[in-house]
Amino acid sequence: MQDPAAMFPGMWGWMRTLCTWLLDLLQFLAGTTGNWGVAIILLALLVRLALYPFARRALREQKRFNETQQTLKPLLADIKARYRGGEQAEHIEELYRAHGVSPAAGMKPLLLVLLQLPILIALFQILLHAPDLKGAGFLWIDDLSQPDRLAPLGMSLPWFGSYLNILPFALAASTMVGAFFIPGERDRAAMRKVAWASTAMALVFFVLFYSFPAGLVLYWTATNLLAAGHQALVARRAK
Repeated sequence: MQDPAAMFPGMWGWMRTLCTWLLDLLQFLAGTTGNWGVAIILLALLVRLALYPFARRALREQKRFNETQQTLKPLLADIKARYRGGEQAEHIEELYRAHGVSPAAGMKPLLLVLLQLPILIALFQILLHAPDLKGAGFLWIDDLSQPDRLAPLGMSLPWFGSYLNILPFALAASTMVGAFFIPGERDRAAMRKVAWASTAMALVFFVLFYSFPAGLVLYWTATNLLAAGHQALVARRAK
């Protein structure tokens, strides 16, 4: 087995260990399923299961926060009409505190993204350096360690390169879909805000991930779809 220090140069201690563990797990999954793409999707599933307790609590708090916002909407509108700046923020915080809801509860799902960052960094390093993934294919993808490159564009664009990559489109779509399955009652104005925010986030992920290895984009797309499925299930059970 290749020395992890040589395979993952420049990585600090615990991240190098994480890279080694993830590579060992991916090798086992690929050996079991016979395909590295399937192994990456199963890795996304296993990570989601490991984070399930955090995800369940975050979704519950998100649902409660959204529903509290609807209940308190007239009071919030009154505060926003009467106060400005720090005084407005102080009164809104007091209102939420009186109803037992933290204003930060609406941001809890973002914590799951932060918890995934070490996994994303480690997987990127694995795709960059692990020999086993060089030339590993999945569906139309010839090499998971490179962008999926479905077809040539006939020109070279800054950042986007000279190939049409399909997976980043799937990633952007999964980002938008997930946002609409966040549980909790919301009115039309709130849904418009969700639509704008999810579209902006989808565009950011699309541009950021476009030139990344297909294996990394596949992992994050699978993660988004699993999260959307969990959110849809929570929302359905709440009805």
